[in-house]
Amino acid sequence: MDNVPVTGHEILEAKRISHYSNQQLILLVGEGDFSFASSLATAFGSATNIVATSLDSKGDLLIKYGTNAELNTSNLARRGALVLHSFDACYMSLQHQFRFTGLHRIVFNFPHAGYLWRGEHHPTMMAKHKELVRLFFANAKEMLLPEGQVHVSHKLGHPYDGWLLEEQAESGGLTLLKRVPFHQEQFPGYRNRRGQGSKAGSTFKLGKADTYIFTASNTEQCASKLKDEALSKMLSLDKLVQVKALKERAIRKLRASEVTPLHRVVADEVARLENLILKLGTKKLRTLETLRSVVQLMNKSGRLRKELQK
Repeated sequence: MDNVPVTGHEILEAKRISHYSNQQLILLVGEGDFSFASSLATAFGSATNIVATSLDSKGDLLIKYGTNAELNTSNLARRGALVLHSFDACYMSLQHQFRFTGLHRIVFNFPHAGYLWRGEHHPTMMAKHKELVRLFFANAKEMLLPEGQVHVSHKLGHPYDGWLLEEQAESGGLTLLKRVPFHQEQFPGYRNRRGQGSKAGSTFKLGKADTYIFTASNTEQCASKLKDEALSKMLSLDKLVQVKALKERAIRKLRASEVTPLHRVVADEVARLENLILKLGTKKLRTLETLRSVVQLMNKSGRLRKELQK
């Protein structure tokens, strides 16, 4: 991996890896050692469009996966991705501190409800797995753009077919668009890992697996969300990175000998803008007034950037 920092300032050239593009705002849930997210980030170059999450706390993550997790999360952070821990995919649309909306892709690779003393075939375990994916689908539906997709990669055969993914998705308002074979080699560096049990952190044999691609059953129910893909990008992480970089530039100016009263005003204003944008970015956009506020903030930050570059 190269060590060139990614600032998020440049207009990104479109890049793809499998079903994913750096032009999409992507939420990844249930990451193990973050190697899948890191693979996407490396392919994109800049990963300011990625939110990568794990159920594990940061401490548990390092205990389970060690150096691999540390390297992967460092790669993500350096490329501009947002990395979150203790993120529960079953309740993600309700967690105010983690509230995202207007997503193009929500991805859950090989969901698993954990291990009990019973085997995978036991009815209790099957029920736990079904509940996990059912709650995930219901929450994911609330966070999608009307044309967005939910991707779940899942092993084939018994007992995994018994999870009835399509049925669980339908209960959450999602419809199967298609199924495509999952090929691990398409994602260089990705290693599937066990999340719990005595073998936590170790890899497991995938065998045959598919990626199930779902869309919202009724897009009219998404009327309160952003319907124009370009407007969703107003709240992309790339924009937040730009504002943060602007703030840092202002602080450097303040510390320099050529500091002027204008620089102090600009620095204060940029800090205020950053806080406002972050607050707006964590709310569901339900009105055109809110959207206009975001656009105005972005335009204002652009004018301030020109002042700092003088």
